[in-house]
Formats: sequence, structure tokens, C-alpha cells
Amino acid sequence: MTTRHFESLVKRLTSENLVRPVLVCLTGELGVGKTTFVKELFASWGYLPSKVQSPTFLKLLEHEIPERGLCLHLDCYRIEDPDELDKLGLETYLDASWWFVEWPEKFLEYLADRPQLEKLLGFKDRIKIEFSMLENGERSIQFTKQS
Repeated sequence: MTTRHFESLVKRLTSENLVRPVLVCLTGELGVGKTTFVKELFASWGYLPSKVQSPTFLKLLEHEIPERGLCLHLDCYRIEDPDELDKLGLETYLDASWWFVEWPEKFLEYLADRPQLEKLLGFKDRIKIEFSMLENGERSIQFTKQS
């Protein structure tokens, strides 16, 4: 990811046009930079990068970031059945401002089966950021606002 691409994404994510809570779906193959993006974004918001790790094995990590609120980083890669998300107590995170979800397909399927929970979480804006590797080794990043 080039500095120019990263700065552009940060500007879009922190623009006044996004209304919290924001759901950010991060898609792409393993190792393409989804967690690195979250770490760099949080660092640009003044959060220590050393506090950000991949939630792959823990599934859900919480980060309280001044002026940004509670930011959740959820990784659904190891979720085999969307019902496993029940164990994470997602309904207890109604105050979260930002939800960063890697491998979001299972999370979205989970919410589709629980419309009342989706209504409670109240996502105002939804963003999809798709990461891919180009043949020359550079990353391609596509940003789509889905609200």
C-alpha cells in the first residue's frame, strides 16, 4: 500500500460524511494487508501500533481510541459456523463506534439471521475495503461506501 493510497483511505474513513457506528468490511486473501491496514489506521488516530494485533485466534479485540470511541476488530476467518459469533456477546457492544471486520461474509450472514441485533447495533454507514495483490507485488485497494 502506498502512502498516497493509505492517506486517501484514512481521509475517507475519517470524513464528516460517515456517521457512527460504522461497519468496515475488510476483504481479501490471507496476508494481503487487512490487519496491517487497521494497525496503520489506528496509529494515524494516535493509538499505539504495538497494541494492535491480529484477532485471528482471539476473534474479537477491543480498542478504546480517544476521539474515535470504542473500535472493534473482528476476524471471522476461523469461524466455521456463523452461530459461533453468539459466544462473542456482540449485543454487549452497542456503544462501539467502529467495527472493522475481516472475512465479513460470516458476520453479515449472522446479522441477516438476526435482524433485531442488526437493528440494535444500528450501523449508520457501511464501508467495504477490498485488498488484492497485483502481479507486480503491489496491493490494490478498492473502497466502496455501501450505505
